Amino acid sequence: MKHKSPHQGRPPFPRRDDRDDGPVRLYGIHAVAAALANPARAIGRLVLTDNAENRLATAIAERAARPEKVMPRDLDRLLGDDAVHQGALLETEHLEEPTLETLAEACATSGPLIVLDQVTDPHNVGAILRSAAVLGASGLIMTRRHSPPRARGRAGGFGQQSRARHG
Repeated sequence: MKHKSPHQGRPPFPRRDDRDDGPVRLYGIHAVAAALANPARAIGRLVLTDNAENRLATAIAERAARPEKVMPRDLDRLLGDDAVHQGALLETEHLEEPTLETLAEACATSGPLIVLDQVTDPHNVGAILRSAAVLGASGLIMTRRHSPPRARGRAGGFGQQSRARHG
């Protein structure tokens, strides 16, 4: 008797490509500061409380960004009550993903290349990205499936690492 695969007869999982999700929403002081510090990151809508604007004043001035001032409850309405936004939200576009070949070449002359498989918690990915930035990693590779959406929020090292999704 031939063994039947549990996936046989089911349609394949759709490939997730976050680029179709519209603008990226980065929130939290560290994520927004990293995005502002990255010259490759387009600055779209920048929404800040007075406190967040004071904390990000230098980065805002360097990018000549024009923040929209709001109250914390306005960000709660935009992002949900559970989002720890720290008074800062940036709507931007996806960064161009480097190819695997580009990342491999970069790792030959700089820091290590970090590879993640089935790390699904965005907080864990954020911690790994921040650690990778401190360690001087040349980039990060994640699987397309079984990983959190590309920019779910508070990954402080998010704008500093080259990332590619594979598979």
